[in-house]
Amino acid sequence: MFNETYELEIPGSLSGPDAPEFDTSLTTLILFIEKTLVIFSEAISATGIQNEKGLTQALVEILNPSAIKGFYPFWFEKEYMENPERGDSPSVDIGTLKLGDDDRVINSKLAGNKSFFSIEAKRLPTPGSKREKEYVIGSKNNGGIERFKTGKHGSLLKYSGVIGFIQENDFKYWHRKINEWIVELSRMDSELDIKWHESEILRPKHFKRTTAQLVSKHERMDKSNIILCHLWVTCN
Repeated sequence: MFNETYELEIPGSLSGPDAPEFDTSLTTLILFIEKTLVIFSEAISATGIQNEKGLTQALVEILNPSAIKGFYPFWFEKEYMENPERGDSPSVDIGTLKLGDDDRVINSKLAGNKSFFSIEAKRLPTPGSKREKEYVIGSKNNGGIERFKTGKHGSLLKYSGVIGFIQENDFKYWHRKINEWIVELSRMDSELDIKWHESEILRPKHFKRTTAQLVSKHERMDKSNIILCHLWVTCN
């Protein structure tokens, strides 16, 4: 699809001094997930799985054995309840939990074995004409990025992630398209419940053959900020 690395021509979209960064304690986790996505890309092409839940489950089934084999201090849980004390709690697609009291893992404001890096997963494109922009926004404020802005996911976290299962087109296409949606939303202030900013566009860290890593910073409804790592993988 691409050379090992590739640069975009979009002014202001490249990584640079204005691009948000992740806490260094999360570098190992992000690198591990991206390396595992390379394995996932090969494995999923041999199956007929196309739906989001099936893809997410298949990914978790690869992530956990790989983490155990590599003696990493974290593991992954599918459809993790953000607040298990509430029966109606929103569930993030993948919760990342630390093993015991391992102090090598950042734990934000959370205590105990709770997700320290919540991950939403979205297909690109999202099926259905009315769901085209669901990576960003959706009905009832349930878009991928939107859930983090409203605090439905990762409300106590400084950092979280979004995995994009790329089933059509390429990284360059989706980077442009998603940023177009965000810029469009930033210009619709009075028509939306949630305020969007042009500065919330996705900024690429790198694009490789089967994976891509991008980063974005978003303002929540309570005016706090969350930084998202976008990890994309080809599934076609």
